[in-house]
Amino acid sequence: MAKMSLSRRNVLGVLAGVTSSGVLAACGAGGSTAPATEKELTQPVSIDFWVNWFGPSREPAYKALNEAFQAENPKITVNVPSNVNVEKLIAGVVAGTPPDVATIRSTGQALAIKSAIQPLDDYTWKGKIYAVPSMENGARGALVYNKKLYQQAGLDPNKPPKSIDELLKAHEQLTKAEGNDIKQLGFDPWDAMSNEGFLEFWGEGAYGAKWYDAKALKLNLNSPEMVQAAQNFTQFRIRTGYDKVDTFRKTYGFWTGKTGGITQQTVAMQNNGYWTPGEIRVFAEGNNDVASNLMYTWAPTAKGDKKVQLIGGWAVVMPTGSKQADATWRYVEWLTTGKANQILLDQFGFQNGNKNAAKELKYDQVPGLKFYIDSLTQADKTMQPINIPIFADLDKAYRAALTDIGQGKKAAKAAMDELQQQMQQLLDDTVKGA
Repeated sequence: MAKMSLSRRNVLGVLAGVTSSGVLAACGAGGSTAPATEKELTQPVSIDFWVNWFGPSREPAYKALNEAFQAENPKITVNVPSNVNVEKLIAGVVAGTPPDVATIRSTGQALAIKSAIQPLDDYTWKGKIYAVPSMENGARGALVYNKKLYQQAGLDPNKPPKSIDELLKAHEQLTKAEGNDIKQLGFDPWDAMSNEGFLEFWGEGAYGAKWYDAKALKLNLNSPEMVQAAQNFTQFRIRTGYDKVDTFRKTYGFWTGKTGGITQQTVAMQNNGYWTPGEIRVFAEGNNDVASNLMYTWAPTAKGDKKVQLIGGWAVVMPTGSKQADATWRYVEWLTTGKANQILLDQFGFQNGNKNAAKELKYDQVPGLKFYIDSLTQADKTMQPINIPIFADLDKAYRAALTDIGQGKKAAKAAMDELQQQMQQLLDDTVKGA
């Protein structure tokens, strides 16, 4: 037990060392309690791990990760049989067939309100912790740009855009078309962290919007700053031609997968997180020189006079009804170790981002990661990710609003007014229901 108690203290050190949208501590929690005695495993057990990053391309990575864990815990087998989302996780809990452990990003409050995940009080020293940062955590944004495509367009790769206006100009210079057919796209704000991080990178980061007061549980999605953010976000597709871009986007995938536009070098710029250099290294084909062509700098802001960064990521939770709590907890805490962190970087392109594990991390083979690590101490502003009880609904709704604006179905002000009214009502109802 002495070893396990120390390890659990280390896990709390992880919680203190990284800001994760998945971590949810109950308000007003206090006092100090010793962790429950862990049962010794006498029989082999199997635990199911539902993950966000699923599919054949990830199977070798999970195999390496879980074989390393099982080498230290021979009585525990970890299976990765399925992907996960909020609806699926809640359905599994209601049906009595939940996984033993699952990844979440910003849905901790929503799941805790519905009692779909269990507090980890017995495994921590104090408070009510519902999730532990694991699998993927770190700096979540940079302007990733292709120096070869810059040079081909007559742009200086040593002078990347700093402001939104400069980004738009570079986008137009880097976009190539033959008639109505786009052959190369400069920048698509609907891709990667530009879209997923719209509220943070565009709203708060670029335009200084205060879009949510967590203490008062009040949204402010239709402020002048948010309307301006939405207008400028959508201009990239509107000025290029929404339908033309939409057609071109169907020729390749999002993010940094094997078919991603940034990976295939048919998209010149992307706002994406620290995992980009690692994933590009994993997914780019052997004859693709994209890894050596990518450069990393600060995400552009309205005036180009601020360096902003978003820190956070994914956590793991133990759903209510999980039947192998002690074995699962061993896996949860192992995911915070330096050994697991190195495997995550080498096999997934991820890092867990906690201070203890980072001390042991070797990332010489991923030189692009240095910008992201340095950014955490060099940023003028470091933002926290969304942590709100209606995250899943808000996430879908703001994306739909941006699409309506981009397609010309609604003006930016009208779309953001509607978004504010709907989401505030939903937030009020959710909190009352809780």
